Amino acid sequence: MFRAWGVFGAAMLSGYSAMAQGPVAFPPEQSAQQPAGAVASPPAVPSAAPAPAPVSAPDVVVLKNGDRLRGTIAELAHDHPVTIVLVSGQTRTIDWGEVSYAGPADREPVTQSAEPAPAPVVVSVAPPGQQHVRLLSNERRVDFFYRASGAKDGFHRLCTTPCARDLPNGTYQFGIQPADGDEVIPLRTVLVDVPTTLTGEMERRSGARGVGALILTLSFVGACVATYVVKTADHPGLGLPVLVYTPPIIGGVVGLGLVLTSDGASLAVAQKP
Repeated sequence: MFRAWGVFGAAMLSGYSAMAQGPVAFPPEQSAQQPAGAVASPPAVPSAAPAPAPVSAPDVVVLKNGDRLRGTIAELAHDHPVTIVLVSGQTRTIDWGEVSYAGPADREPVTQSAEPAPAPVVVSVAPPGQQHVRLLSNERRVDFFYRASGAKDGFHRLCTTPCARDLPNGTYQFGIQPADGDEVIPLRTVLVDVPTTLTGEMERRSGARGVGALILTLSFVGACVATYVVKTADHPGLGLPVLVYTPPIIGGVVGLGLVLTSDGASLAVAQKP
């Protein structure tokens, strides 16, 4: 009996000794599919979540100030406020007077610029030995003429303003003829050796001719009155006819000169070295 208790006490002491030394490390078990000595593969990394699909915006509301609201139109009626649910989820209500277009985005009308595109600038280069000459006038459809300086022949027509021509280097006398005229009005002589712009300016003198016609009429009336005075005078003598006929005669000469006044013209020259 005492021998049995001794064996039991020795077993208990052995167990307490093992517990005091710490847990026993056991060798890891080898996997049945992976042979011993193989390098273990790294742990699998979970894949990132897919990016959310973009929210579609089938409708669009274009404001008159240029702003654009995309989303889904909830309420749309003519002359009533427009309600649209934006892509962000917010709801906007816009007065009808501020709306330029509201409806499907694929049916939005294409807006065109109110201002037309500027016309392309055409730069004209004259051939060697010639100069580019622009011809302008203060009236529409004025014909320009030219002839070489000192030439005895008549003028040669260039073109109808506004226009442009290339002329050989030289000195020319220019002339213009208005649309309602029958004769060429001679103008100044110009040396053309650089690009030149010529502007013909018509000087209408119809007002002077009108005044002359009025003076002629009054002079005729004055002459008639003078004749009546001379005939009804008892002793007219020489002094009375001279006195009463002098004003109508002078008026008639002045009025006739004004009536015969023709239109004039001048030429403005601008040259670019």
